[in-house]
This record gives sequence, C-alpha cells and structure tokens, in this order.
Amino acid sequence: MREPVIFDVATRSTIQIDHALFPNPYLISQFRWYRDSRGFTFEYNQRGHQVYRVIEVNAATGATRAVIDEESPTFIYYNSTNEGLSAGKHYRFDVNDGKEIAWMSERDGWNHLYLYDGARAQVKNQITKGEWVVRNVERIDTVARQIYFSGNGMNAGEDPYLLHHFRINFDGSALTPLTPAKGNHAIAWSPDAQYYADTYSRVDATPVTEIRSGADQSLVMTLEKPDLSALTKAGWRAPEVFVSKARDGKTDIWGVIYRPSSYDAKKKYPVIENIYGPRSAGVLLSTCGLVARCVSVERSLTALNHRPRAAQPRSTHAAPVRGPDRHVSERADNRMRPGPSLPPPAFRSPLGECESWSAKGNRTRTW
Repeated sequence: MREPVIFDVATRSTIQIDHALFPNPYLISQFRWYRDSRGFTFEYNQRGHQVYRVIEVNAATGATRAVIDEESPTFIYYNSTNEGLSAGKHYRFDVNDGKEIAWMSERDGWNHLYLYDGARAQVKNQITKGEWVVRNVERIDTVARQIYFSGNGMNAGEDPYLLHHFRINFDGSALTPLTPAKGNHAIAWSPDAQYYADTYSRVDATPVTEIRSGADQSLVMTLEKPDLSALTKAGWRAPEVFVSKARDGKTDIWGVIYRPSSYDAKKKYPVIENIYGPRSAGVLLSTCGLVARCVSVERSLTALNHRPRAAQPRSTHAAPVRGPDRHVSERADNRMRPGPSLPPPAFRSPLGECESWSAKGNRTRTW
C-alpha cells in the first residue's frame, strides 16, 4: 500500500505520520509542500469512492488533519475536470499557499464550486449555486478574485447540454454570462484578456465566430459565419431538435431527428431510434458536425426512407440535469415515455404522432 513518509535529512530520522484519516486508500496523490516547509497536503481517495479528503501533514510531528472532507452515499467522481464529455468532477486550486482553496463538489446534488478557508478547514462560502452544473474551471484570477468557468443547464428552455461560459467573484457575486447566444460555445482569450473569440453552433444552426470585449462582453465583430444556401438549395435539411419526457414523467430528454430528404408529411415512415445509453459516458448530440456527421447519418438511414432519431439518456455522468444519485437509475430510465399529461397510447411531440407502441420497450414506432 502506497503511503506518505517523512525523512528528516539533517537528523537521518523518520517521522511517523498518523494514518487515521487515510486507512484504506484507493489512491493517494497531489502532494503539495507549503512554501515554508512547515508541512504538506495530499489527496486521499478511499476505496469505494465515497470518501475523498485533502489532508494536511505537520512535517515536524507527523500529525494530520482533514482540510477538506468530502463524503457521498453514492460515489465521488474523482477524475479531473476538463472540457471533454468524459471529464470527471474533481477540481482544486490553492490560493495564497493554501490559505484559501477553490473546490468542486456535488454535495448539494449539483456540481458547484466552493471556497474553503485552508487554515480553519471549513467552507467560507459556496461560489456557484443553483439547478445547473459547473463543467470546467478555465482560469482563476487571484488578483481580481474572479473565476472563469464553463457550465450547463442554466438557461431555461434550452438544451441543457449546450455549454456556456461565465465569470464569477470568489464570494459568489457578479455572475456574468460571457456567451449569450443559444448554442454550444468554445472561447479563446487574447493574451491580455481584453478580448475573446467565441465560436458557437447547434445541430440546427451554422457555426459562428465572434470577437467580444472582455470588459463588458459587447460584440466587437463577427469574424466568420458560413453560408449553407447552396447546400440547402441542393435539398439538404438540418436535423430537428426535440424534447420529450423520461420514464419519471419529469426529466426532459433532448434529442434530434433526421427527416428523409424526400420527406412527405402526408406519408408514414418507420423510425430508427438511437439512444446513446452507456452510464459512464455521454455524447453531445446537439452539436454534432452540422454538415459532415449529420449528412452521413442522413445518407446512411434516410436514404432507405427511414427516419432516424437520436436521444441522450438520463443516466450518463455528463448529464447536467441531475446529481450523483442519478447514476444508480435503472437503464430503463433511458427510454422516452409519454408525459403524464399525454394519454397513452398517443404520443405527441414536434416529430408527429405515435399511433402504436411496441410491446418490447417502445423501440419501434410508426409515425
């Protein structure tokens, strides 16, 4: 078992470290010495992933204390956060040699940021809060005491998988949206942080790149916006976004539908339903390559006069509309069901009307 040990080089002696706070490690990592060498901290991930601690060690005595003690009845997603869809939910940033710590946690059921007092080992304040999630911390300005981060699910009536970017003060005040347009955003800052390039798109909208002011987020110029008129004139049509209720009758499941190029509203078509269902991963259906991937899907399926549809399940870890408890949901939750206000067997959505339901879990439908 890997464990920390202190050796005093001057006296050639070993200082024993109290193991009471890390009895059963899955992983011990992130060793960080204080600048004055009075001690160090490390992170303890307990087997089972229900206990995660930042532990401080006194270098002179070997005594330990928990600076941060994170516990969960389900599990703690310990992989480091980043912009990828398979990123974890662990983030830590030490301010002023550990006097303060920016920490990411799902303790209130939503993935948010907290500011810790490192000396007192307690939360000073919750930085972000609400029924939405922080996805990644992009940078921290310790002078201005501001955090730049990306998040999902804040905008009502919008696909919660669309990524937006924000700025907020350490004390949780002045939450500022940096990417106002409806879409999935990626931003790049100028070296002096005076401007940033915002590129955004949706599965049903062309990518746009804009230059905005870092001071007030005003639009400086539109850098690029493609023209798809020739493509649409040739008969191509963008996928359509839809939303339906999950089995619980409450959770919105967002997806896209690809109609055949020769679609006739007066005709009925079989539907090929593609639910991306692994619990351990997610895919952002709403931002697939607008032309390349969507044309590929349409050619491979709608050419056969089928209407393919793809939907994101409830139980992937990337889902912004749930906390860690949703990971234990049954796989059946990934199936879309008519909402409680919709009398079965009829199912109405932007896609049309379902006249019959398959006896094998709604996998085949006639529209």
